[in-house]
Order: sequence, then structure tokens, then C-alpha cells
Amino acid sequence: MTSSSRLPKHTWTKEEEVGLVECLVELVNAGGWRSDNGTFRPGYLNQLARMMAFKIPGCNIHASTIDSRIKLMKRMFHALAEMRGPNCSGFGWNDEKKCIIAEKEVFDDWSHPAAKGLLNKSFVHYDELSYVFGKDPATGGRAESFTDIGSNDPAGYDAFAADAVPDTDFPPMYSPGLNMSPDDLMETRTARWDIVRTAVEYGNEQLHRIAEWPILQRQDATQTRQEIVRQLEAIPELTLMDRCRLMRIIMRNVDDMKAFLEVPDNMNYPYCSIILQENR
Repeated sequence: MTSSSRLPKHTWTKEEEVGLVECLVELVNAGGWRSDNGTFRPGYLNQLARMMAFKIPGCNIHASTIDSRIKLMKRMFHALAEMRGPNCSGFGWNDEKKCIIAEKEVFDDWSHPAAKGLLNKSFVHYDELSYVFGKDPATGGRAESFTDIGSNDPAGYDAFAADAVPDTDFPPMYSPGLNMSPDDLMETRTARWDIVRTAVEYGNEQLHRIAEWPILQRQDATQTRQEIVRQLEAIPELTLMDRCRLMRIIMRNVDDMKAFLEVPDNMNYPYCSIILQENR
């Protein structure tokens, strides 16, 4: 893709960030989109784009932009999960603030570029992404190493670092596999299963909404076409043939239909005349 054809860089808002994570959870709950190895089947990015457009009015984020964001979230999630895992020592986890805590020297000695900026920084969607991306190195299972995931620049990812935590005076926290008792480990795993169970229960409600989207979209399109017909019939200067031609022209795409409906009543006939002249 040439530089001239690239999409402009998108600055994600907090609402879009939350919406994307919610849509990922809903997509997993819907079933059929994620395979056993944790990868999503073709078409899931376009489905996420449709879901976000439905969830957030005016949202028009392209699938390729969503893809880049998911890769970055996944890369950062696995970096955090690996630090929390049994193969890393010296790291703690503040579950209230959802952030890694450690001595700066320990973090710098371990740090990979994917983890840049993650020390003492809130990663508020960790639990949801743990459900979306499957088991992680902190609990064992099918998660891929974050070093194997497609690269992105974490330094440009501001949303997860928005609630920065000071580098000093942290309360004592646990470090999995380092200073937790077997009972503590079991409680942690139980808490994670509670998160998954809650997400599944939440998903049952969302499944109905997902199933309704195509119906609602069709209903909206039908109502829009009916309103166009009504407004064309209300223009006495137009002949029957003019109205038929205008319906064929205007209803070709959604943008043309929206543009027509936004025209003031006193400008409807001149607007229609221009359309007819341009399409002779």
C-alpha cells in the first residue's frame, strides 16, 4: 500500500477503547469466532467494525485500524502476563490498579520493547483480555509468547497508561509463584474463573443483541427509504416519472439517502432538479 493510500492515523478515545474490548468479549461469547488455539476466524475484524458502529453512534473505525489496536493490546497483555508468570521473579501485581509493580532495576533488566512504559501503569482491561485471548503464561495454557506477536509501538498507546501510578510507596502485593501460598494461588484461580463465568452470563444477554443487529439495520434502511418516498411525493413540481427516477438514484447508497433527508423542505425541488440533470 502506498503512503498516499494509507488510512489516516486514528486517535482512539476512551469510549472507543472500552467499546472494542466489550465487542471482543461479546464476540467470544457468541461462539464460532475463536478457534481452540485462540485465533479468530476470517471476517472477525469486519464483524467487530459493525459491532462498534452499532454500539457507538457515529463510530466508523476501519477493520485495519481495529486490527492494529488488537495486536497492540495483545502484545502488551502477554508482556504483563509473562511478568506475572512463574518464569519471572521480582514482579508484583496491584490487582486494584491492574498494574505491574517492581523495582525499576528488575524491570529494566527484564524489559522487552513490548513492555515499554508498563511499569506501574494501569492496564484496566487485563481481566477482559485474559478471557478474550485465552490462558496466559501466569496460569499456563495456550497463550503465545508476546515476543511472537506482530509488532506495534507501545509508546504510542496512551489509553492504558492514562492512570499512571507513582513509582514509589507501593503497598505490598503478591507475585505469582514468588510469595503466594497454595491457598492464595487457589483463590486467585477461583477469582479468574468467576470472571469467566460472569463474562459468559453477560454474553447470554449480548447474544440476543447480536442476533438482532441485522434485523434492526434492515428496519432502519426500510424506514429511511419510506421517508424518501414520502418526501418525494410531497414535492408537487415533480412528475411521476421524476419521482421514480429520483428513487432509483437516491437509494443507491446510504450516504445519498442521508444527504437527501437533510435538505430543508424549501430546497427539495431545486436539489432534485440538480440530481435529475446530473443523471440524464
